[in-house]
Order: sequence, then C-alpha cells, then structure tokens
Amino acid sequence: MSQFEYVAVAFSLVLSFGAVRILNGLSYVLTGEHRYWVHTLWVIVSLANFATTWWSFWAASDVPTWHLGSFLVALLYPALLYVGAALLVPGDSSRVTQWRSHFYDVRRSMFLTYLLATILGGVVIGASGAASSLSPTEMPGVYSFAVIYSVGLGSKDERAHQVLAVVATVVFLAMYAPSIYLGTV
Repeated sequence: MSQFEYVAVAFSLVLSFGAVRILNGLSYVLTGEHRYWVHTLWVIVSLANFATTWWSFWAASDVPTWHLGSFLVALLYPALLYVGAALLVPGDSSRVTQWRSHFYDVRRSMFLTYLLATILGGVVIGASGAASSLSPTEMPGVYSFAVIYSVGLGSKDERAHQVLAVVATVVFLAMYAPSIYLGTV
C-alpha cells in the first residue's frame, strides 16, 4: 500500500461520516411543512461538495511523501466539512421543528466552518502543487465560495441568505458541470 492510499482511506472515512450525516437527515430536510428552501439548498450543495472533494483528492496522489503533519492537515479539511454538515443536519433531525429557525441559529457557525475549510483547502492545494490540477472553473469557484461564506457569516438579512443560497448553487454547478460533461474531473 502506498502512502497516498493509506492517507486516502482515512480521508475517505472522514468524508463519508459527513455524507452519512447529511443523508441520515435528508428525508427530514426535504419533507414536511417546516422545510426551508434556503437550508435545503445548502444541504444539497454540502452533500455534493463531499462527492467532489472525494473525487478531487486524487490530485494528492502526486504528493511524493506524506508525513504526520501533512496527514493531519489533509484530514482537517474533511473534518471541517463534517462539522459544517453536522451543524446543517443535526444527529436527531426529527427533533427540528422549523428548518428556517434552525438554519438561522447555526448559520454563523456553519459559514465560519466552511470558510475555514475553504481557506485550509486553498493552502493545502497551493502547498501540494495540486493547484495545477484544478480545472479553469474550479479555482474561481473556490474564491467565490470564500466570498459567499464571508458574506453569509456577516449577514443577518434573510434576503441576503436567499441570494447566497442560489448563488452558491449556481457557482457549484458552474464549477463542476462542465467537467462532468467534458470528462475533465
């Protein structure tokens, strides 16, 4: 087993915990009279982010040597994604009575967590030299998400959060739809 394969197993496990967290609560998020479309969009974008993060981690297979520090930094990214997912979709989602109020209760922590993950991901990508493996639509998308998370962190305005949820969905699609159809990712 190579060092990359060894690291990839741990990375994938942490990512899968976050994806499972969202999937476990997805039926509660999508059904019922108390769902909130802004929250639902963020849940869907977050779930899709787990899949693209796992796929994108292949770029790290070019890292020649792994050590404990780089391993821990690599694990911190999916760990932060997991925390964001856990904020969006709590362990016992059946107890959430209003997804709108839940979203506004956790939004600052969620946006801060995702902003930290985005910054960390940019640092790791730059340090590993994997930036060259990003498609032309991915790097501007990463910067766009840093701005989206920053605005979301600072805004209390519901209309702003509605716009941010739509913009985040569009940016995510713009980042990955061309790659999916062109086979570049």
